[in-house]
Amino acid sequence: MSRAPGAGTASYAAGLAPSRFGTHRMIAARVRDGARVLDVGAGEGALGAELQGRGCKVVCLEVDETRAKKAREKGLEVVL
Repeated sequence: MSRAPGAGTASYAAGLAPSRFGTHRMIAARVRDGARVLDVGAGEGALGAELQGRGCKVVCLEVDETRAKKAREKGLEVVL
């Protein structure tokens, strides 16, 4: 029996980060502590802040000035 597209994704997403995008924890789990990270489309810096807290050197790229400002407020280096 085939499953409908997207079936079972709710339980999968529940185990991910508490972000509105639901992928931060999955991505962060694949980055080793202390790694150098380029976060493209960093938004407000949620993923970057998590990785920085684990000793990663994070550089964020973000085109939205308002979001870039919020990421900087978290102590992240942001390039517009």
